[in-house]
Amino acid sequence: MTVLMAECTGLWRRTLLITAEGARDTGTEVVWLQGITGYVDTRGFAGRLGQADDVFEWQRLIDVEPPGPFPDAGRMHWEAGILIEVGVHEDYVEHWVRQDGPAEPCWALFATEAILLRAGPQFGWADRRGVV
Repeated sequence: MTVLMAECTGLWRRTLLITAEGARDTGTEVVWLQGITGYVDTRGFAGRLGQADDVFEWQRLIDVEPPGPFPDAGRMHWEAGILIEVGVHEDYVEHWVRQDGPAEPCWALFATEAILLRAGPQFGWADRRGVV
């Protein structure tokens, strides 16, 4: 089933990562807060989300790590209420579950070197020093 970017607002928790080697990670705590277009990810990056058909691309405006060799892009689909992300340029699968609670009000403030995001009662902040 097609995922629309507007359906992604709110707080998401990763429940599964399957790497290119087939390793399964269910224990690493990863949270992604998504606004209408802005996002903050606890892995240390934040920026703008874009969509073309079923491919979502996370443009990293703030990143505590050097950029990787490929854009951060994944094909998204729903499966039994879980948001499934499959890597476009790299071989991985991630399962995301939305946390309960409202996603409104929803907004983002983009400054030169920082992003402040709100989705419901949740706030995310990212600057060159990291993500909160």
